[in-house]
Amino acid sequence: MTDDKNRVVVEEVSLTKEEFMKLDQCRVVWTNKEGQLLDVDGKPSTTDMVKFTPSSGELKGYMSVQEDVDKYIDQLNKLAKSIAYSVNAVHGQTNDATKDDCLFFVNKDNATAAGEVEITAGNISINKDIIKNVMLIKTGKDGGGESDGTRALAIAQLMDKLMEVQKVTEDTDRESFINVLCDGLELNSEGIQTVKGKTSGMKVNNYFKDVTDALGVQTQQAKRMVKNQFVLLQSFEESRASVSGVSLDEEMANLVQSQHSYQANSKIIATVDELLDVVINGLKR
Repeated sequence: MTDDKNRVVVEEVSLTKEEFMKLDQCRVVWTNKEGQLLDVDGKPSTTDMVKFTPSSGELKGYMSVQEDVDKYIDQLNKLAKSIAYSVNAVHGQTNDATKDDCLFFVNKDNATAAGEVEITAGNISINKDIIKNVMLIKTGKDGGGESDGTRALAIAQLMDKLMEVQKVTEDTDRESFINVLCDGLELNSEGIQTVKGKTSGMKVNNYFKDVTDALGVQTQQAKRMVKNQFVLLQSFEESRASVSGVSLDEEMANLVQSQHSYQANSKIIATVDELLDVVINGLKR
C-alpha cells in the first residue's frame, strides 16, 4: 500500500539479495491507477513485478550510480569482515568464533559469536565489554600482562599478511576465512598463533588502496565525461544558432535597407503626385 509520504511497501514477496539489489537499483515499478503493484491472484512472486529498466537517459544514469554504490559497499564489507576475522582469530587464538570468549570486533547489532558472520562496514564495532574494561584486551602470550605485548604485536603485524580479501562473501565465516583464504594459522617466533597468509592474496592496506584508487579514477573519468559532454553541447548549440538563430548585425542591416527603400519610394510617390498636379491643373487653365 501507499502511505501518507507516498512510499510504496511491497509485502509478502520473498527476495534474494540479488533480486533485492536489482529492485533497489531500478527503484521504479509500474502500477495501475490505484497504485497496485501486482496483478495476480494469491501470493505474488518476484517474477510478477515489472521493473523499469531504461537503456539510457537520466534515470539510467541514476540507476548506474546506485549499482556503483552497491559495488563499493560490498568491497568495504569484504574489508571490514577480513579485518574483524583476522584480528579476532589472533586475539582469541582460535579460528572458531564459538570458542572465543572475548571477541575484539563484533557486530554492534548482535555482539555474539553467531553475529560475527554478519559483520559489515556499517555495523563493525569494538566489543563494548572491552571499551568498558580495557584489561580484557589480550596483549600477551597468555592473555594480559604489563610487560608482554607479543599478541598485540602479532595483531599489528596482520597489516603485512596476505589474505584473499576479494573472495570474502556474505556467508564466509571466520573458520573458512582463516583456513581457506589465509591458509590457516601458524605459530610465530614468540609462540603466538597468527595468520599464515596466502601467496595469492593481498595486504589489507593494498586492498583498501585499490578500492580508493578505483573510486578516484572513476570520479575523474566522470568529471571528464561531464566536461566533454558540456563542450559538445555548446558546439551543437552554436551550430544550431548559426543555422536557425537571429543575427542582430544582419537584421540591423536589413532594417536600414528597408528604411532607405521606403524613403526612395516615398520620394517617387511625391514626385508623381506633383507631376499629376501640374498636368491636371495646367489643363484646367
